[in-house]
Amino acid sequence: MKTWQALHTALIVAKTGTVSQSALHLNCERSTVIRHIDLIENWLGVDLFIRHSKGYDLTEAGRDFIESIQFVEQQISTLRTRLTLKEARVDGTLVISTLEPLMGLFAPSIKQFITENPHCRVDVISSPTLEPLEKGEVQLALRPGTKPDNPDYVPVSIGTLVFGIFGAKDYVMRKGVPKRIADLSGYQFIGSTSYNPRIPFSNWFEENISAEQVAATSSGAYSTLEMINEGIGLGALPDFKQHDDLIRILPKTLNWESKLWAVSHVNVNRTLKVQKFLQCLKNTLAI
Repeated sequence: MKTWQALHTALIVAKTGTVSQSALHLNCERSTVIRHIDLIENWLGVDLFIRHSKGYDLTEAGRDFIESIQFVEQQISTLRTRLTLKEARVDGTLVISTLEPLMGLFAPSIKQFITENPHCRVDVISSPTLEPLEKGEVQLALRPGTKPDNPDYVPVSIGTLVFGIFGAKDYVMRKGVPKRIADLSGYQFIGSTSYNPRIPFSNWFEENISAEQVAATSSGAYSTLEMINEGIGLGALPDFKQHDDLIRILPKTLNWESKLWAVSHVNVNRTLKVQKFLQCLKNTLAI
């Protein structure tokens, strides 16, 4: 870093011709200018300036040096401009990790982001686990559950995911709308292929639904939704999956919530790309 500062100082001295004017331009002491000139000449092993009572004149080596340094300065200026424009325009790729069942919730945010930033592509990775963000392969993870406590992660609350028990309208009308939990004994259910205590409604299923009531099981939300739509039985869904042909059962009683988090690594959290997507999440999820 000191060498780069000395190079810049030497360029200023060549332009002004005096130590005093250079110090004024650089907002530093005269002794700093002299020290930088000595440093760069010792580093190069040649004299760049002829010192005299009126100031500093360039030697032949100094003229070659200044010509090269001016070219470097122009390149740095061009790079600075390019990086500034790049920072102002979002491009490249934004890699997002989330759970497959939540894509219906986040798709409007992705649409808005792409519309506002047409030079940036969004890659979505469907994964049940939170990948290590420090690897840099994923820039933003959209996850339900408890707040991540990794000190290198920046979790931003983006809302609450609400789950309920739903049934196809024809199925519920045929069986009768239940008024209380006990009325569910006559219903069949779509269960999960495995018990997962992290899923908010898993304990309720284990405690309240008998094996005889389970008509089918599923390992994924999409297949669960399709079987519920078909009237095979009742099942748990996030409420954003509700449509006109679905009825939510006992919504005041059978209601589970899970916080939603947008998680990024501290090193990428303040990048324009991530910040713009977070704003799209806030806009479309009405946070």
